[in-house]
Amino acid sequence: RRPPVPSAAPSPPETPAETAAPAWSPPSLRLVLVLMALCVVANLVGRFLVVQLKLPIHLDMVGTATAAIALGPWYGAGVGLASNLAGASVSGPESIPFALVNVAGALAWGYGVRRFAMGRSLPRFLGLNVVVALVCSALAVPLILWYLGSVNHTQDFLTVTLLELTGVREAAVALANMVVSLGDKIISGFLALVACSMLPLVLRRRTPLVLVSPDLGGPDA
Repeated sequence: RRPPVPSAAPSPPETPAETAAPAWSPPSLRLVLVLMALCVVANLVGRFLVVQLKLPIHLDMVGTATAAIALGPWYGAGVGLASNLAGASVSGPESIPFALVNVAGALAWGYGVRRFAMGRSLPRFLGLNVVVALVCSALAVPLILWYLGSVNHTQDFLTVTLLELTGVREAAVALANMVVSLGDKIISGFLALVACSMLPLVLRRRTPLVLVSPDLGGPDA
């Protein structure tokens, strides 16, 4: 007689469907449009507060940074363009050429976080905000000198002081704008970081930003 054939080892139980990681799906168009509209409002409110309180910063790109980081650089560019066009009805047509600055800031924030991973730690994100400030100043200073012929109230005192030190108007305007832009973009960037941390998970899951993305120790990690 042949010896009995041993039965095959039982296969391991299948993983329950409940434990499988949920598939990511892109946010709905309605959610994207609502966020973009809120970001435009944030830009306009920030600018309004600065003008009314005569603050030495701009705060007109917090919404731009939020949209560029949460949705993508070109969504942020759309928010920046819409903000400056809408702002023209309040501050006049001189705000329209500066839409270029808002768009450039959006692209720097968006690509910096999403393509160059400059949002994966707080020091790297701080460095990204400095880069955004440099990019924005490089575009804003020629516009100020050519289109406006003068600076706004946030830079008047600093420009006069630097003009006395340098004796060169262009250098004074450039240095004053750089100082203001550095403070403004750092504040705006970190306000956007807070705003992004409060967005729905569907908007944070694929945003490689510290304290925001679940993969980087953000909420719902």
